[in-house]
Amino acid sequence: MYLKDIETSFSRADSNIDADEEETLDGFRIFNQKCRPLGIASNVQLEDKLFRATSWYVLNICAEIGPYIEEHYEKCKVQNPNCIDRTHQTEFPTWFKQHIQEQRREHTLDVSANLYALACGPDLWVVTYAACIINGKRFHTKQRELCRRTQNSGVLVTGDEATNNVDFYDVINNIVELSYMEWHRVYLFEYDWFDVGDRK
Repeated sequence: MYLKDIETSFSRADSNIDADEEETLDGFRIFNQKCRPLGIASNVQLEDKLFRATSWYVLNICAEIGPYIEEHYEKCKVQNPNCIDRTHQTEFPTWFKQHIQEQRREHTLDVSANLYALACGPDLWVVTYAACIINGKRFHTKQRELCRRTQNSGVLVTGDEATNNVDFYDVINNIVELSYMEWHRVYLFEYDWFDVGDRK
């Protein structure tokens, strides 16, 4: 006899699935990551070099600000043609912040809360975790799984034409939560890459 409305191992929802996973979220995609951090939260202040690299990475992968990235890159071509990429990466965050702040003063309604929060950048203090669930997949840091039978700290990034179709493998050392204005959050993995091209 089947017991209706009784939770069993067959009817129980997957523990890696968030209850609100099917919700449609508005705003910038970078702020809509379906991530559920697990374990004890630790507050850490990033070193300046790592903070700048992290801030640039988030901006560089945010498709919604593509026109701003292209505009600044074109400026770098004119102002510093011998060092375009480095100048662009180093100066874009500050230029973008000033540009959006000026735009907000002149045309407030043209600057969304997401755009302004992203331009102002993350807090220097971040929160780190040893585990999380992203899009229904559970990940652990290398340290957390030392005494565990299962391993979930490995990540594969599939290569493309830009990398000559070379796949990249890494091990997660840390799971970092960046805090932006308006309670926006961005989650990143801090990892060690494996050099698959080294035969030693």
